[in-house]
Amino acid sequence: FNSGLALLLVHAWWDEAATTCEMNWFLPGNLLQDVVDVCFMNMLAVPIILLVAPWGNSPILSFLKLRLLDDRSSRMTQSEVNELHGGVEYRLPYRYASMLKTLFLSLLYAPLAPVVMLFGIVSLSLQYWADKVNLLRLARRPPW
Repeated sequence: FNSGLALLLVHAWWDEAATTCEMNWFLPGNLLQDVVDVCFMNMLAVPIILLVAPWGNSPILSFLKLRLLDDRSSRMTQSEVNELHGGVEYRLPYRYASMLKTLFLSLLYAPLAPVVMLFGIVSLSLQYWADKVNLLRLARRPPW
């Protein structure tokens, strides 16, 4: 949500020709290029961050640690091994906000760049498959 409105506000505020109603959003380096870049990065970054989170809640890294664990020479305690076997916590509010952000970006900028709708569809599809792998294979079961 913030990335979508920030682009629009920055180009409306600092672009001199935008105040005179000249249609220069399609020129190189203006709003169109920035919109396509942000939507393309959203398409790639969101599913990758879900699977390989750099801040510690990474399902792929936990899975690799578990597979590379040597039973005889490991210095991990039983509670740490149990934590690895349990999987990572699936953060549903974060995933829901990410899906809404992708939908908002796609719908907001579709009239400006129709290719954004394709990026949104691909992004939501990749998010679906990343969520499916995470929920079925990598995340821990909910406590209820």
